[in-house]
Amino acid sequence: MSRRSRRVGPLLLAASLVAGAVGLTLTQHAGPRITAGTVLLGNAQATDFAPEPENAPPHGKATPIATATPAGAPTPTATSVPAPAQAPVHHAPAPVVPLPVISAHEVALLNLDNGRYLWQSGSTQPWAPASLAKIFTAMVAMDLMRLDTQVTVPQSITLLPWDSTVMGLTPGERLSVRELLDGIFLRSANDAAETLASAVTSRAGF
Repeated sequence: MSRRSRRVGPLLLAASLVAGAVGLTLTQHAGPRITAGTVLLGNAQATDFAPEPENAPPHGKATPIATATPAGAPTPTATSVPAPAQAPVHHAPAPVVPLPVISAHEVALLNLDNGRYLWQSGSTQPWAPASLAKIFTAMVAMDLMRLDTQVTVPQSITLLPWDSTVMGLTPGERLSVRELLDGIFLRSANDAAETLASAVTSRAGF
């Protein structure tokens, strides 16, 4: 080997090392991902792999880009959509119920749950017992007679007022106590009450 050959060999080796170092430096500053750099050492070929950043995505997949919020800027929040305004509800006024037209001389409105009078009209005026007398006549007659007792209609029924309510009895007719009670409660018959009152005793005693 000549002297020239001995000098050229070390020079080529030094040039190869310098070229490899320059290539490796350029590759490290190329970007976040470093690819392989090849260094030729004489006739041999060596490949150095630089480490990739942690949490790097696989090859072929895009890396999502996070947008940074400037310091002091408000954090964006989800905007809530306001509910549509509801129209005000207008309630119809309560209907005014007129007072009923009452022709009766005395009226009483009673609460049957507690026995209290809610409203009264003419309650302090004295009135004839009217049909209450017939109810007591029927009660006394049931205490003194059986329902199947036969009673003769007296002649005194002809002395009743002309506007009396009657069941249409005639003097001397015979009816049972049950039939006369039906006349009192169904027809409010004065002739039936007069017959029951005079059946077992005098009218004054009854």
